[in-house]
Amino acid sequence: MFRATSDGVTEWITESVTPLVGWAPADLIQRPFSPFVHPEEQEILKGVAADLTNGGRRQFRIRVLCRDGDYRWVSINARGLT
Repeated sequence: MFRATSDGVTEWITESVTPLVGWAPADLIQRPFSPFVHPEEQEILKGVAADLTNGGRRQFRIRVLCRDGDYRWVSINARGLT
């Protein structure tokens, strides 16, 4: 689980991210999420951001950059908060 600002900056992220992608929460907090998303999924991320701005929900899969430089597919269920 994580929470981000409307412009995509990570505000909080669970410690369970570390075994998944190798990053510690402190590595990600106060940083934009988009640089950690594979270039081919950037358009998906933009579409999700637009939907969430309007209080919508989205379920999607994207590749996320791991600390070792590889990418891993992750499933995300997102909900915009107003």
